[in-house]
Amino acid sequence: MRNMSDVELQLQETINMVLGDYPEVQHIARECLHQSKRFALELCQFITLDFQKWKHRGHSKRDAWKMTAVCVRRTFKELYLERVVARDMYGQGNPSFTTGKYLWATWKAHSVMSKYLRHQFYEHPSISAVLAWHLADNYVKPDDAQGMKIKALEEKIKQLETSQTLGWETSNWGSSF
Repeated sequence: MRNMSDVELQLQETINMVLGDYPEVQHIARECLHQSKRFALELCQFITLDFQKWKHRGHSKRDAWKMTAVCVRRTFKELYLERVVARDMYGQGNPSFTTGKYLWATWKAHSVMSKYLRHQFYEHPSISAVLAWHLADNYVKPDDAQGMKIKALEEKIKQLETSQTLGWETSNWGSSF
């Protein structure tokens, strides 16, 4: 977050310099930059809120970061899967094909980012799946014998109360004579 404006300025200057003769392409590049910045800011907010949510629910700092990191990793994995088609694609022999691959990967990644933003991260199917896996991994099945144990303890308490009440009445009655 601290260097976001510096990076944005640097990318704006690069867009202006490289795409100076192509105003329509500059517009598309600036729009991609704007959407990427929005995604990064929203992701930072999600990370902060998610970590605080886990801490507030009683998880240790380490466990809270662990759960948050699982969700963030899932997000980056989905972005990677869309962008990987352009990895190592630079080919001097066919610059149109290379450009097309880069654009395709960029727009696919932007599609993923827009889905996360539209779902406000928490409601995105990938994040929901991570939370469901966490619940399944940490679910504690109620003990069927628990009810019988509670009933036995309640009976024992009644017995103790009855014997204490009888003991009190006997001791008070005996002192009045």
